[in-house]
Amino acid sequence: MPSSKEEGNEQRILTRKHLTFMNTKTNKQTKQTKPTKINTTARPKQVRKKPINKKHDSSLARAGLHQTFKMSHCALLYGAVIVDPFHAAQGACIPCELFPLPSQKVTKTLKGSFSIGTGGFGFIVMDPTLCSDKTLVNYTTNTSVGTNATLLSAFTNQAGGQMPLPYIAADLVENIQGRIVGAGLRARYSGPLMSRRGNAAVYENPDHQSIIGGTFDTLMANNQADAVDVSNWTAPADSRGGDSWMASLSHSGPCRPTDVEFNKFHYPLSGFDTDPVNTPMRPFMGIIVKGAPGDEWAFEAVLHLEYIGTKSTERTPNHADPVAFSKVLEASKNITANGPMTPAKSKGFFEDLAEGFKSVLPALSDGANLIKSAVTMDIGGVFTAGANLLGGHNSEPKVPLLEWKV
Repeated sequence: MPSSKEEGNEQRILTRKHLTFMNTKTNKQTKQTKPTKINTTARPKQVRKKPINKKHDSSLARAGLHQTFKMSHCALLYGAVIVDPFHAAQGACIPCELFPLPSQKVTKTLKGSFSIGTGGFGFIVMDPTLCSDKTLVNYTTNTSVGTNATLLSAFTNQAGGQMPLPYIAADLVENIQGRIVGAGLRARYSGPLMSRRGNAAVYENPDHQSIIGGTFDTLMANNQADAVDVSNWTAPADSRGGDSWMASLSHSGPCRPTDVEFNKFHYPLSGFDTDPVNTPMRPFMGIIVKGAPGDEWAFEAVLHLEYIGTKSTERTPNHADPVAFSKVLEASKNITANGPMTPAKSKGFFEDLAEGFKSVLPALSDGANLIKSAVTMDIGGVFTAGANLLGGHNSEPKVPLLEWKV
């Protein structure tokens, strides 16, 4: 039997462990031990409750509690500009993690017309620019000479158009830098309906290489070009406001990291030169048409841009949203793998966008590591979710952020 001193020491040791000491006495006759409890004054151990991990508690999902992922306002507008720059509201920025600087947002539109040349072929090509004194579009006139086998660069009597932007080339040398957020080009036959004929090729080079070294035949045969039957054309079922533009294409987004940087290049998306002052025009977007000589086509070109620098004005905040930016770009490039981005492909774009976001949503554990998600956005309904999102360049967007919930 331990002495009182030993018993006290043993008792103190066990007390520090918050345990109840069981003193035993041996019965010499039965050789059995009888436990005798010794009460201690130690406070019972408090078990720390683990916080509920909402990511892995499927009961939360069943109870209606969700994990939510939101697109920033900048990313939402960027997606709208990529899929349909003609209806997207002004104020879009590039939501990449590089240089989320306050910037001056500018949206401008250029309207005009081009004609089918003497050989029955015509075109309009575009290279987005940051400068109002640089050519944005080149196009044929009714005196242009060329055939289906003539290089676009070799057509004679071409004309050009410039966008009324706030800065000229000289400003980019010292005071201004910019970047292209989005761009679009569309055209339609504007002559008598009964005289409509021919077909068209709509093409954006995915690597921003010049297309004027091609011909009507080579571009029409390109598997990344859309062919339009002008004679039998009808407006798409999802066309908004009776849209009568027969041929449309949108800039599908950057193809290299430098495309999202603020720079001084006159043509920042096609400019591979080290000297920004002497950057030549290299059109990589275009609509090439076969028709009757002299047929007239109306066109509309739109640019969404950002500017920074000492001369820039009315700068507003930008949002760095790299996840949303990458998923918007991923959806866009998936579409353009088989043809140019056009407003008519908006439904497919938003379906791809929704699938892309599923891959980054938190997984819920319910016996297996499965993603339980319900995409709450209205596919294609981004255009109609709020009248101000794609309601024209003069409206202030008020549509709520898109949310994905699991």
